[in-house]
Amino acid sequence: DAVAVVTRRIAITGSPKAGKTRYSERLGAKLGVEVVHTDDYIPMGWSEASLHAADVMGKPSTVVTEGVAVPRALRKMLEARPDVKPVDEVHIVERPGAHTLTAEQAAMGKGLRTVLAEIRPKLEALGVEFKTVIEPEDG
Repeated sequence: DAVAVVTRRIAITGSPKAGKTRYSERLGAKLGVEVVHTDDYIPMGWSEASLHAADVMGKPSTVVTEGVAVPRALRKMLEARPDVKPVDEVHIVERPGAHTLTAEQAAMGKGLRTVLAEIRPKLEALGVEFKTVIEPEDG
């Protein structure tokens, strides 16, 4: 008998300091899977980082991928294969309250929101589920 393997690919994104890493670590532990952090790829440059993240997210063994590069990676996946569902779920992590962000962090947050707004209708049409997660200030 063959054993069916269920793969649930979850992409987690949100503005800098929203709590993506903490949330993804809890989710990864709950699901018993490793978490891939796209922030590790940022030194490659945005374009290369999002290409690498898209490659990682496209593998069926990857279950939880998180970071600010996720929306750009999803966009690259859609551009390469517009009729293929790139992930099963996108979790958008938000944290209420004011946060001190650098100008670069604020720009990253604005950029990811812009890209996410652009690709969300396409992802939803492919059956990708969206979930908003509110991370509390105190963790």
